[in-house]
Amino acid sequence: MTEEMPNPRGDAPRALIYAIAVGGLTRAAACIISLMISVCFINGSSASITSVSRLLFAMARDRGIIFHDFFAHITPHLNVPLRPILLCYIFNVCFGLLYVGPRVAFSAYVASLVILLNLSYAAPTIIVLIRGRQLLNAARSTKDFHLSQSLRIVVNYVSVLFLTVTSIKTADYVCVVLGIFAVIVSLFWLKCRSTFLGPNLDMIANHGRNAGSLQVEKVTTTRPNLETLENRT
Repeated sequence: MTEEMPNPRGDAPRALIYAIAVGGLTRAAACIISLMISVCFINGSSASITSVSRLLFAMARDRGIIFHDFFAHITPHLNVPLRPILLCYIFNVCFGLLYVGPRVAFSAYVASLVILLNLSYAAPTIIVLIRGRQLLNAARSTKDFHLSQSLRIVVNYVSVLFLTVTSIKTADYVCVVLGIFAVIVSLFWLKCRSTFLGPNLDMIANHGRNAGSLQVEKVTTTRPNLETLENRT
């Protein structure tokens, strides 16, 4: 959803930090939110489907998933990616049926969501630690959300260790669920590694200036035009 934000470089990391502060550091706010369970479910479902459908649409637009031509489609009269939204809805309904089946399967699925969320945060950090921060030089900005070089390295290592190191008592044994998702991701990689082009940064930059209309353009480049984006920033 950062592609639809007017200032994603500054607002996106702030939103992640504020969510942790409200849910994990302020006990009063966490209790109030917990009491409003019905409202949280409605808002959480809407936000989840909205963000995941946009992620699925972006991957389809960049030819990173199977049936990318089908899912990289904007419904004209609604101006939203309706097909990815319907896929997310069907997926949630199917997995919600686990609740009427074995409780063990449902508990494992719910527990795996926390682990998968942590992995989604740890994976890009690990890539940066292995490949080096020069990968981010072209898209780096010093005016929105900036950390010093030493502090960035410390934060990256601490975050990875915090998300991966566990103990016997705190471990969550959902390896079966994670294994299934690993197989699915591997199949996607084998199928789409030759077609995936990466995001068209020129199109995203133009869309950021014209956030009122979402248009899909045909990707013609073989890799992101990082040099153009660096000149803009």
